[in-house]
Formats: sequence, C-alpha cells, structure tokens
Amino acid sequence: MRSIDDLNDSVSRVLKTFVNDPDKPQRLRLCSPKRVNKIWADSARTGIVRDTKGMQRIADICMDNIEIIYANTYLAGHTQCNPDDEFECYGIDPEDERFEDHILDREQGCYRVSDYAMGPLIKDYIELCGTMDADKQLLIVDRIFCRVHRRSNLSAWFIEGGSLALDELRDQEIQHEYSR
Repeated sequence: MRSIDDLNDSVSRVLKTFVNDPDKPQRLRLCSPKRVNKIWADSARTGIVRDTKGMQRIADICMDNIEIIYANTYLAGHTQCNPDDEFECYGIDPEDERFEDHILDREQGCYRVSDYAMGPLIKDYIELCGTMDADKQLLIVDRIFCRVHRRSNLSAWFIEGGSLALDELRDQEIQHEYSR
C-alpha cells in the first residue's frame, strides 16, 4: 500500500529516470477509456464496482501520474522551494535544458507541471493511499478526472484521449441518468 512517502520519493525517481537517459522524453502510463467506461457504466448499473482489479489499476495509474506531476512541478521551480540541491545530488546542473525537454509534453506543447491542480491532486492522492475499497477508489478517481477535465492539458496526462475521452464518459453518465 502506498503512502505520502511515495509522493516525496517521486522527486528522486524522476531524477533517476532523467539521469539514466537524459535525452529520452518522460513517459506516463494512461488509463484506457474503454476500461474506465466499462467500470463506470457497470458501477452505475449495479451500484458497486465489480472489476476491483481493473479499478485498482486505474487508481495506480492516477497515483503514478500525480507523483510524476508533483515531482516535475517541484523540480521545474513551480513551488516555494528551491530544487537545486536535489539536482546537484544526482550530478545534474539545475540549468540543464535537457531536463525541461524531458518533462515537456510534446503533444500538448507544455511542461508536465501544474500550479493550479497540484494541491487538490495531492489531497486525492492521499485519499487513494488510504483505501483499497474499489467503490471509494472510483469516487476519488472520478473526482481526479473532474479536476483535470477542466484543464484539458491535464486530462491527457491521465486518460488516453484526454478531455475528449472524459467528455464521452460524462455523456454516457448523463445518458444513463436520463434512461432511469
């Protein structure tokens, strides 16, 4: 089971990944919209999450990506703390432009950092760490998707298809409500 320590350790993991291959772009695992739609629709129909393993995988992907965004936001200097010591511990010049290239989302044309959503995402992360209950995980992940949906570049860091996939999920939920 994860803890807040894993979030703090993410800074080291991001730097180690960069040191191992500084010219390789950072990769994120993304949730499959088909799997998300299937689990959400089944839960809406039955009132419970039956695919607990699938839900755990989705929660794990969300937590992995929050860790990466947290580390990137800190290392890119978008917090009140100075990350220079962390860079220097790994023998990286804090001004090395390859790190900026490493955390650049080439499809979106922006860095994988978030000043806006980081606080709420950390709260969601902590809640996910505290539960193995698939129904609770679904509610928390749904809240994460709602947060990132407002900022279309963020949603593409969590689910394949980004905001379009979340639009489809929302439309299915609305359609389900009307069919009752």
